[in-house]
Amino acid sequence: MNDHDRGTEAPRSKPDFDDNVRRGDRETRALWAHEIPPDLLQALAEARVDPRHDHLDAMDLGTPAPLSASEIEALDRSEAAAALGDFATDDEVRAVWAKHGF
Repeated sequence: MNDHDRGTEAPRSKPDFDDNVRRGDRETRALWAHEIPPDLLQALAEARVDPRHDHLDAMDLGTPAPLSASEIEALDRSEAAAALGDFATDDEVRAVWAKHGF
């Protein structure tokens, strides 16, 4: 999966996959105020949203585009490989990045 929840054929290393799972868990977890460290809670209380970005709140992004059959198949293959622990090696990931100029 990429950052837009779309299937991808790009190989992913086990650490990258685990990091994505951890980020997903953190991004969707709700906390009670008493679970947040006091210094972080204070920083959140003092935070201000930049008014220059108010226009983003008004954007109607609509319904996400449905996945194509090939994207669903790629996602199924990727999830099956992950379930088996079949991840790209660091060298394989670096090779893909290099192939695309990164």
